[in-house]
Amino acid sequence: MHKTLIFMAAGMGKRFGGNKQLAELGPLGQSLMEYTAYDAVRLGVDKLVFVLRKDMEEAFMDTLGKRLEGKVPFDLVFQKEEDLPLEKPLHVKREKPWGTGQCLYAARHAIEEGFLILNADDFYGRSVLSDLMKALEEGETLAIPGYRVINTLSEEGAVSRGVLEVSETGHVVSIKERERIYLEEGHLYYEEDGVHPMTGEELVSMNIWAGKKSILRHLPEVFHQFLETPGRDLRKEEFYLPVAMEALLKKEKVSLKVLPVSEEWMGVTYQEDRNRVMARLKDLTESGVYPRVLF
Repeated sequence: MHKTLIFMAAGMGKRFGGNKQLAELGPLGQSLMEYTAYDAVRLGVDKLVFVLRKDMEEAFMDTLGKRLEGKVPFDLVFQKEEDLPLEKPLHVKREKPWGTGQCLYAARHAIEEGFLILNADDFYGRSVLSDLMKALEEGETLAIPGYRVINTLSEEGAVSRGVLEVSETGHVVSIKERERIYLEEGHLYYEEDGVHPMTGEELVSMNIWAGKKSILRHLPEVFHQFLETPGRDLRKEEFYLPVAMEALLKKEKVSLKVLPVSEEWMGVTYQEDRNRVMARLKDLTESGVYPRVLF
């Protein structure tokens, strides 16, 4: 099976205060997505696809793009505000693209058979990628790693997570987006029409998925329905990937397999996360998990 890895790298990075997808974090200034690309290529991914904003192209090609050229097949896809499944232009003024669901929509033509899609500014670990690829090869139409929410927090502030409701057979029943999850005095809470407690054991999506191209045939329809839903504030609301995937599951009448996770997740949400991530990558390099030069 031909496998494509898609990096969602078009985010604005407002809380981070800059272009966190290309933030220099490794010993030689590598970004987190360079480590994921290294793992994926070692595991047998056939092609890398980077979904960017057009204004990121030069910076990307001056860094990771330059290191990949001639060594690894890759494509650039640009996420554009006007790239919508509508017959007529939608005249809505937005400050940013339409979200991670539109990112997959933008990349759909770059996929041949199987695909993995993930956040460019998160580090998932080699075994997570391996398990997802194995799930595709074993016949799963769509699979997702499930992380304990307590292991996915930032020390610097609240985070957003898709909370998974999982059946006894290990498949997703529903995904509920929680936009403010935080620790306070040793207790975990989320905010939504008030403050609610969490146990910390809830499984969450870290926006990394594996699937077969066949499931994307309804993606334009699902995106169109989102845009046409009455009452939406289309100046601000985003078409989130979990929302898109949940709708596709219903269209295809297939199940979403949840895979157990043993790897440590890390990411950069806030500028203050930088030092912690840099220290972790230094440790992984010095212990021999990663070479100093990746590509």
